[in-house]
Amino acid sequence: RNAILPAGGLPATGTPAAIVRLALDGTHPRTVGRLAHPVHDAAAITLAGQRLVVGGGASTQDAWVQRVGLGSATATVPGMLPIARADLGGAAVGSEAIIVGGGAGGRPDPRVLATSDGVHFRLVARLAVAVRYAAVAAIGNQVFVVGGTSATGDVATIQVVDVAAGTATATIAGATRRIPRARTPAAAGTAPRAGRS
Repeated sequence: RNAILPAGGLPATGTPAAIVRLALDGTHPRTVGRLAHPVHDAAAITLAGQRLVVGGGASTQDAWVQRVGLGSATATVPGMLPIARADLGGAAVGSEAIIVGGGAGGRPDPRVLATSDGVHFRLVARLAVAVRYAAVAAIGNQVFVVGGTSATGDVATIQVVDVAAGTATATIAGATRRIPRARTPAAAGTAPRAGRS
């Protein structure tokens, strides 16, 4: 608690495996664990007291689902995505982690997936506009997917995924000002409702 746990990322020297604890009281950062598979551009989701680092990539896109405990240590790999994805986002809704956006080979994947254990996945809905690099956050049973990059370029679309109803709707599109991509250097499991790296 009262700390941020960056994991992986993309510094100039490559993709690190270190999980670092950054205490909010300003004490010195310390390495508390390692990813089983170093990645950047992954989704990070806090679920049931544990953090899931989902997908991402190193030399190519990955499908790993990595679990990091509260005290941290070497991450375990409970399962894999149905298909590799990087540049994705995620959020917790109830007892499930919702996986949104990202893709492989330069093609965004429209499928919104849900998992409660990192092993089994179900299809929730399909995004109206498939995107990578979107900002993702959850409020109640709804997941908001803001901006991002489609197959044709950056978009200003705000999409809402209703997890209970199994629908995805583009609520605002064509705004005159484009919404910047969400960018963070590492998969940080600090926000219990949202995350990407």
